[in-house]
Amino acid sequence: FKSQSKNEIVLEIEEWVARHRKVLRERDLLLRLHKLNEEFLKTIIAAEKRAIDLEEKLEAVTRKVASAPEEGPSQLLVVEDEPVVHDILKRVLVKHEITSVMDGEAAIAALWDKGFHVVITDKNLPGMSGLEVMQQVKQLSPETDVVMITGYSSKQAAMRALEPRAAACIEQ
Repeated sequence: FKSQSKNEIVLEIEEWVARHRKVLRERDLLLRLHKLNEEFLKTIIAAEKRAIDLEEKLEAVTRKVASAPEEGPSQLLVVEDEPVVHDILKRVLVKHEITSVMDGEAAIAALWDKGFHVVITDKNLPGMSGLEVMQQVKQLSPETDVVMITGYSSKQAAMRALEPRAAACIEQ
């Protein structure tokens, strides 16, 4: 310091202070980036864990739906919104294990819960149609046979029912 003037010393100290402040700002920025990186990694890990959990649940449900029903009496799902026809089908099919529902949405829910050998569905249902039920059944459980029944018969309706792989189309 002896060879420097007072102004030169002050300038040098100010440069040191400025460098020190810059280093502190850079350190603060690095600490914030580190914290953000940790939070980001925690979020990514949580998302990956959630994805794995969902994949495992989907695989379990898919195995459950795709697995053939247990041996023994045939397991049938009847989807019919007319109470009279519904009761007749239940009486005619008494030798089989029957689950019956009144609409397509309930049919798909039942299929998720339990595998069926055969699904018997009315073509004209409230909400989801019988054709839509058949398509969903074939996607979820390709081995399950679907029989379409209808009170409004035409060759065109029968052909449309058989196109998406209905096992049969029966006129009431």
